Amino acid sequence: MGRREHFCSPMVRRGRTLLEGLRRLGVTSQERAEREGCVVSRRSDSALLVFVSAALLLSLAGCSTPPLATSSGSRSTGSASPLVAEVRDRIASDAYSLPDTATLGQATSVAQLVGFLHDRYAEYLDPTQAKLFAESSSGSYGGIGVTLGNDPQGHVIVTQVFKGAPAAQAGLKVGDVFQSIGTTASAHWTTDGVIALVRGPVGSQVKLMMLRAGSPVTLNVTRAQVEAPSVEHRLLGNNTGYIRVSQLSDTAAQDVRTAIADLTSKGAKRFVIDLRDNSGGPLQNAVDVASTLLNGGTVYGQQSRGQSPQPVATSGAQATTAPIALLINGDTSSGAEIVAASLKDAKRAVLVGTKTYGDGSIQTVDTLSNGGSIKLTTAKILTPSGNPIDGVGVSPDVALAMDPSLESADKTDSQLQAAIAALGK
Repeated sequence: MGRREHFCSPMVRRGRTLLEGLRRLGVTSQERAEREGCVVSRRSDSALLVFVSAALLLSLAGCSTPPLATSSGSRSTGSASPLVAEVRDRIASDAYSLPDTATLGQATSVAQLVGFLHDRYAEYLDPTQAKLFAESSSGSYGGIGVTLGNDPQGHVIVTQVFKGAPAAQAGLKVGDVFQSIGTTASAHWTTDGVIALVRGPVGSQVKLMMLRAGSPVTLNVTRAQVEAPSVEHRLLGNNTGYIRVSQLSDTAAQDVRTAIADLTSKGAKRFVIDLRDNSGGPLQNAVDVASTLLNGGTVYGQQSRGQSPQPVATSGAQATTAPIALLINGDTSSGAEIVAASLKDAKRAVLVGTKTYGDGSIQTVDTLSNGGSIKLTTAKILTPSGNPIDGVGVSPDVALAMDPSLESADKTDSQLQAAIAALGK
């Protein structure tokens, strides 16, 4: 059976669901979406994945793991179905925190097994959910091409519109607040609720009622296959290069190298790397991106059950020695936190923004014989200096909170301005 390993955020983060694949409407949470683009490796064995901020397991948001149906005979005799036995074996083999054998033996459903673990990331995905997960992880999806976030009041808003995507063509703008989708209106949208209705068959239309600067705006958007951009760059004033890394895709490290080379050729002497709302991607991609900015050394430590932490070193040559300011926020998670922590510990960058989310455990996703999947925490991640990330996050050197809707313009983006100031003249 196929196996994937990844970082994962808890079921809901400020209204977003589990894999940042859910943040991108196309979405995947950059996230993904996907934290929202949630990038998942297609390798069949031991692929390490780091997620997102927000994913596409829509039916999981706000509800418990679905119980697995078993025959009445199995329940009355205390025996378990073959699927329950299969999941129990995976838990005994791989789970980071293992309940006692007697407790596991009492379970007659996968839901019970998952509950016994006390693992906030553990989940059973039935075959339909597993298919949705694979869909959201492919990096290409039928949607409109935006990234979602929440404003201070908790409303779901657009935080990024992909260039050339259906949303951009229809006139959707950063800061737009979702009011109604199709015939469904709500004053309390959650990210997964928005995604569930916005996604749909390629070529079909979805009608959106948005609130923009207090006034309603109606837009008709035609869904399409959307490729989520992972890296964008531009030259700011004062010879400062700006590079936004939205997700740690398979091409992210090379894209960062290309961006650095292009900006350097145009006169950049310092860089702002923007990891805000980045929910990660494959773990190796986090290592590769960090390696473009570090001069060797350790990127992170990985600790499995009953074992000592194992250091993971950089994977490639440093792309620049220029000063770096790194933007982070509460939705910088998983693999992006590894990048941030490695640069902070090496004193390679000044971190600006707010504390990161705190996803510091690795989950293994195993495909089961029924076509579903089981996700278990199998290892913990430590910073190069040995500090935990899970439940703790990475703190900025320059702490500055900001309404995410202000990112739409450089002059109102106080975090960006603070990062530029931290780099000096």
